[in-house]
Amino acid sequence: MSKPQCPMNDQARMHECPWPAAASPIRASSFGFHWSLGLGHWALGRLLAPLFCILLPAALAVAAEPLSTIQTDATASPLATKQQIVRDRMIQLEDRMFRLIEQLSDREPEQAAKLEAALKKARELLIRRNMDATIRLLSDEDLAGASDKQIEIVRDLENVLKVLLEEPDSSRQRQEEIARLEALKEEVRRLLEEQQKLDAVAEAAEAQKQLGEKTAQLGEKMSGRKTETQPARPPDPGNEHVARGAQHMKAAAQELGQQKTEQGAESQKQAEDELEQAIEDLEQAIEQLKQEQRDQTQRQLQALLQAMLDRQLLINRDTQALDEKGRTQWTHADELTLTGLSNDEMTLADQTSQVLRLLKADGTTVVFPQVMGQVRDDMERVAARLQKKDTGTDTQHIEAAIAETLGQLIDSLKQAAANPPPGSGSGSGGGQGCNPPLVAPSAELKLLRSCQQRLNERTATAGEAIEKNPAAASDLQDEMRRLSTRQNELAELARQMHEKWTEKK
Repeated sequence: MSKPQCPMNDQARMHECPWPAAASPIRASSFGFHWSLGLGHWALGRLLAPLFCILLPAALAVAAEPLSTIQTDATASPLATKQQIVRDRMIQLEDRMFRLIEQLSDREPEQAAKLEAALKKARELLIRRNMDATIRLLSDEDLAGASDKQIEIVRDLENVLKVLLEEPDSSRQRQEEIARLEALKEEVRRLLEEQQKLDAVAEAAEAQKQLGEKTAQLGEKMSGRKTETQPARPPDPGNEHVARGAQHMKAAAQELGQQKTEQGAESQKQAEDELEQAIEDLEQAIEQLKQEQRDQTQRQLQALLQAMLDRQLLINRDTQALDEKGRTQWTHADELTLTGLSNDEMTLADQTSQVLRLLKADGTTVVFPQVMGQVRDDMERVAARLQKKDTGTDTQHIEAAIAETLGQLIDSLKQAAANPPPGSGSGSGGGQGCNPPLVAPSAELKLLRSCQQRLNERTATAGEAIEKNPAAASDLQDEMRRLSTRQNELAELARQMHEKWTEKK
């Protein structure tokens, strides 16, 4: 197999990608390597690619090396030598980060600040000192102590990567901007309603003048010009139409005061047209912001779910390998691997909370949050089974169902990104518009159907087990209760989806 190449651009191409020879066959899931790479697909990839290639694969290779490979001659310990290489690469990494900070400080200050925060984090965690301690432990053949230190080092490296990989979350600022534009739209709408109530008669001249002044004040606020109460900023959508509407109102007031009712009526109509166009511009801007919010949520969810799926597939593979080897043939290293698999599964279960937070904030999908909660429950069950050293068929079936569900969630998001469902938007009917849906209703229905099919299969399997061995019914009571609860949840989801579609018709 050819050596992986580091995807560097010209700006960051400083060194050849130093992947260690042992990096490819290691089981990286215990340390979240695939989780890191998953996030790397969508955040700071251009800047971080060379940094990924320098250190984490080497650290993972050393940490995942079977303990039985260490030799009795402490002076010839291959793991101690590899750990020294990793330590040296950590030094190189910190040096490169420092130089990148200097290079990016002027032209990309945000990236430089992120690198500086990561470098500070690395030093706070004393990663290099822990590497030195690990080298001494390996040289002294203290395998247990060295293994603990290695796991701690890799987790600390991942904490550094999290600092680098976190995408600035602009959701709150975007929601605040949407709310501000919605408020402006309502102000313009109220002015339009007042204008529509004014008749083209001389007695309305004073009221027309006052309305023109109010409209001019709003136009000034929307212009973005610096005032005593607000700093300079870009003009708001529709500001020019509001300003022209104010001018037409002023002209109408003068014309009505001079008994020129026909000209006044024409100016009033022009003012109304301008305000209507301003509302349309604001609605388009609001819709665009909502689409941007939807796109960001989709990217975040897809990256998180893909990383979770990558990690789950590794767990599934290693569970199957241990089961095929047979429990009686497990070595101490296999026992440690099994413990790592259980820990991995619990880590994945914890990470579902990030997905659920995004789904809750989005609020446009009925099925996704409930299905993600079921996935979390299944992950916790798998973790408990692996902790009990149960790698059998039932455990593998649950693991396969987890992977299948994650894949379906990802496919739904990909399909939605390729074929965006029509957003309900703000519309011209007034009020707070709905966010565009995260996925199409048909995708939610397919997901619900898949969940029901898997539930049917699990129910049939439990029924067959009871039929073959009636005495096993008491042992399957917990499973039957879970299946009953899940069936009720799916029925409730179907009811909610029906209500949701009925309201839209």
